[in-house]
Amino acid sequence: MIVQNTSDDCHLSLYLGTDPASGEWAAPPPRLVPPGATAEFGSVADGLMQGTEGRAEFVAEFDAARGLGGLYANFSVEWSVPFIGGSPCGATLTQTARDCGIRVTAKKLAHRTGRSQRTFVFTVTG
Repeated sequence: MIVQNTSDDCHLSLYLGTDPASGEWAAPPPRLVPPGATAEFGSVADGLMQGTEGRAEFVAEFDAARGLGGLYANFSVEWSVPFIGGSPCGATLTQTARDCGIRVTAKKLAHRTGRSQRTFVFTVTG
């Protein structure tokens, strides 16, 4: 799940939507996440005794109002849900994203049994 809490002049769009490294999409990442919106997406294990992991890369585009018109800042969110063990998640920001004030926090929200399901929340601010 990605929560878009940036100002109205920042628009998120999917930059690179590849298939999960393991597993399959339960719901693919959205092409666009408008300001103030929440979008749910994720992957699930595709076999017995398997986990899932994936990555989605987004680009933040700024309107002219912030004085950053036409500027693009990339960031990615990553997750891993092994069949056995911990479930790390995180975010990687480019220097441009950090310079523009984009912040992404990653948090494991819930745990559900079966098909290696976890809920991660990636909150984008800036």
